[in-house]
Amino acid sequence: MDLLSAVENILDDMENWPTCIILDIFVTKRNTISVLNFPAFMYGNCVPVEKAVDCFVACIRIDCYYVSCAVKDWYSIWNSNPYKTHFPKYYSTTWKRWMWLN
Repeated sequence: MDLLSAVENILDDMENWPTCIILDIFVTKRNTISVLNFPAFMYGNCVPVEKAVDCFVACIRIDCYYVSCAVKDWYSIWNSNPYKTHFPKYYSTTWKRWMWLN
């Protein structure tokens, strides 16, 4: 099973993901917003960090140390500070709506 299929098994079919996430993965040039939106989407939908990192790096087709570290750092921040304000929003594939991580 390929990595994207494994992630889709946890979340939902990619065609049901929000357009902004798909753009962040496949179209948009990497920037701080795209490197925050994707991990928030994965974290909020309970995708393990290693699988999220592997999927993001595979989808953007570069082995980017910065992206890998950034995704792991965001997961760590969100795990260690569950009551902090200003957490990003993410699209819940379970509830089919936008929600806040905290």
